[in-house]
Amino acid sequence: SPRDNRECSEFDPEEPHFLSYPYLANHCVAALFKDTAEVIPLAATGQLFGSPIFEYDNDKQQPKERRHILVWFDSHPETVSKGAEAYYSLLNLLCCRSKIIYAYNQSRRCHEAARNISSQLEQKVEELVQPPEETLEDLEQWLRFIPQKAFQYAKYLRDMEDHSTAITTNMLNYTSMLEKIQTLSLPDDNLAFFQNFLDHNCKQWQKQIEVDLYYLKPSQHLFDQMSSTIRGIIEVKQTESDRNLQKTLQDKEAADKKREKQLESVIAGVGTGLTISGISSQVASNPSKEISPAACQQPNLPFYFACSLVDMFFHIAIAIPVGILVWLWQKR
Repeated sequence: SPRDNRECSEFDPEEPHFLSYPYLANHCVAALFKDTAEVIPLAATGQLFGSPIFEYDNDKQQPKERRHILVWFDSHPETVSKGAEAYYSLLNLLCCRSKIIYAYNQSRRCHEAARNISSQLEQKVEELVQPPEETLEDLEQWLRFIPQKAFQYAKYLRDMEDHSTAITTNMLNYTSMLEKIQTLSLPDDNLAFFQNFLDHNCKQWQKQIEVDLYYLKPSQHLFDQMSSTIRGIIEVKQTESDRNLQKTLQDKEAADKKREKQLESVIAGVGTGLTISGISSQVASNPSKEISPAACQQPNLPFYFACSLVDMFFHIAIAIPVGILVWLWQKR
């Protein structure tokens, strides 16, 4: 079709730029991503088994977004045969490279998570420098929270060390595979970009993890110190709370005793008054007859009730002063 003819004409061997391998390599990479707007930049060039090789890398941090492409041409009689002989070494080398990149990416995630926990801890330390206003419940909640965070923090640091070990192990394997490839290489081969990955990227990443651990590890001691500090604050607050509770109970007990004593005084006064009233009623059962004999002898109901009321008030009048005196004596 006319369209196919136009596409083929773009790579016409008669055109001068067809002899430019970088130009052709760029078109190969563009063809791989022709349906996307992503542009993979050229990272390095070299020569493997007599033929030019081009490395493209977008240097994305996320492994899923990372694009690493090698465009290798066949322009030498020994390229195919030596490539077949070094196939597994080259494949393992690229696998080690991917594992190193993945391990470093995971170490970044652990570092970020550990930094978040460390920031929370430092913020709480700043709060504890000032006089704490938290209640016992708040402090006890923090005391439960700190061991959990300390465990997570230690796990992230351990994982970072594991990722550093994984990088070191895969660097050794990468070096071994590269040496096998180099034993098969031709005198004019240039594998510097393979070696640069070891000398620059890997060593820089290892150093970065080492520095991160250097800054993060001292914070582990803060967890223990903070737990001890909070326990001390809880003990002080608990002592104050117990003291206040004891004082409240003592005040309540004193008030109860006072009310009980007042009640006893009232009961004693009333009881004494009733006793005196009973004695007086036995000694002088009808004092109204002594006061007004003629009135009490009247044979009608009103005079009878009047005399009875006089007798009752007489005995009460004797009992009240005695009861009051007893009540006052009990209050002393």
